This record gives sequence, structure tokens and C-alpha cells, in this order.
Amino acid sequence: MSQAQQRLRRRAIPVLVCYFVFFFAVWWLFEHHRVHGAFAFVLAAIPALPLIGAIILIGRYLHEETDEFKRAVMVEAILWGAGLTMVVTTLWGFIELFNPILRLSAIWVFTVFCVMVVISKFLVRRRYQ
Repeated sequence: MSQAQQRLRRRAIPVLVCYFVFFFAVWWLFEHHRVHGAFAFVLAAIPALPLIGAIILIGRYLHEETDEFKRAVMVEAILWGAGLTMVVTTLWGFIELFNPILRLSAIWVFTVFCVMVVISKFLVRRRYQ
């Protein structure tokens, strides 16, 4: 594992912890208090802040990675992940359009993207073995 990968892992842990803390804190506030108006919109946006941080961390990793092959694998995995996420979310959009009973929150898009990047990274690396 390169030094850039080690730094990414070390930096990602606090970001993920913040995400879960913010998410459950905001969820608790909405469940136990009457949150409304502009404050509700601001409060609902707070759990997304660590996700922005995660994207910034990936950008920093790509900038810091000195191994061109590892960087190229990650860039290709991100591109495949983005494309596959667009396909999956568009497909699900059509399912929701024509079958209004099935609804999936947009909160899952980032999770789908992360899963697609992990799968893509595995397949891209495997292609070069």
C-alpha cells in the first residue's frame, strides 16, 4: 500500500465517523422535535457535509499518489462508478415513473456510487493481472 493510500485511509476514518454522527443526530432531532421552516432544510443538509469531505479526500489522494498505475486505476474506477451509478439511478427512475408504488430515496445515490467504484476498481485491477 502506498503512502498516499495510507493517508487516504487515515483521513477517511474521521470523515466517516462525522457522517454517521451527523446523520443520527439529525435523524434524532427530526424524530423527537418539531423541526420546520428554513432550519429544517439547513439541518437536513448537515449529514451531506462529510460526503463532500469524502470527495475532497479522493481528489487529494489522486493528487498525492505518485504511482501512475494506481492513480490510473482509481481514475478509471471512478469513471466506471459514475457511469454505472447514472445507469442504475436512471433505471430506477423509470421504475418509479411507471410503478409509483416503488420509491427509493435519493440518499442512496452516493452509496450506490461508492459500491460501483469498489466493484469497478476490483475489475479494473483484475484486468491488469
